[in-house]
Amino acid sequence: GFTGFNAAEAIVLSDAITRATAETAMAATTAGVTATISDTLANFVQLTETALHAFTYQVSETTVDAANVLLADARSTVAIDLSNVTSVTGDYDEIQDMYQAGGFASTNHNAASPVTLTGLGNEAISADDTDITVAEANILDGFTSGAVTATIATGVESVLDGLTGAGNAYTLNVADDSSVDITALLSLNTKTTAAVNLALVDTDNATLLTGTYSEIKSLFSMAQNGEFSNLAGDLPITVEDTNISVSQANEINALTTGAVTATISTGDMSTLNGLEGTGNVYAITVSDTSGDMGELNALNAKTTGTLT
Repeated sequence: GFTGFNAAEAIVLSDAITRATAETAMAATTAGVTATISDTLANFVQLTETALHAFTYQVSETTVDAANVLLADARSTVAIDLSNVTSVTGDYDEIQDMYQAGGFASTNHNAASPVTLTGLGNEAISADDTDITVAEANILDGFTSGAVTATIATGVESVLDGLTGAGNAYTLNVADDSSVDITALLSLNTKTTAAVNLALVDTDNATLLTGTYSEIKSLFSMAQNGEFSNLAGDLPITVEDTNISVSQANEINALTTGAVTATISTGDMSTLNGLEGTGNVYAITVSDTSGDMGELNALNAKTTGTLT
């Protein structure tokens, strides 16, 4: 306890104390306590009264909840030191308010002046909302050099590709669309360390995948490696290269039961008849000046496109 002094005198403590010791000191004086409290947020927010007192608060824990930080901030008359914190959790609004108090500006939030929370800027952030928008995720990414974990609202690949930063653990669900650009899908993969979920990209919306030969191959290879999940094996695919070889066409054909649309490099009959699959939309030009009608008919059966 605190005995042997005038209760009307202020108490100034040089050593860091716990919340419990702070309560004892506050009960011993009517003139206020000045001290550094080193304790958990859960203990700090239990302080019964702080109006007379000047506490410097050092958060002793490494993982904090943004709501508790804001409550502690409201009870402190001086800045709270969060330099020990390596991970922040909470919903988006709480996290945004917390970083505002730490001097970070964002949409509709001016940086606090004076700053009441210090030591922020390199911790991991985990938003526990059901989902947040791309714009909100970018705001969180701007607060820290650490990784942001969040579920992003379902959207088409071109919208999700607006995410900034790298190394974040975003849960991304790509919405169905009539045409899904593989270039944007591959870009999405660089925006998150989690697998990009393609479960909603299916044939219900006459969806087709579009991309170059190399992009298509990369997408399916990355899906095989777990970087994309739920990539359907029946999606129509449009190859955007000016033309591709017979062997390349066969590789793409093997990736899907849907129709492949592509321009095949000009070639002789024997080479072109190496095309595999049926129902594909190949534009084929035969270089031979003459040929067997049976071979032409066999080649024509391999495409619903133009044969010249």
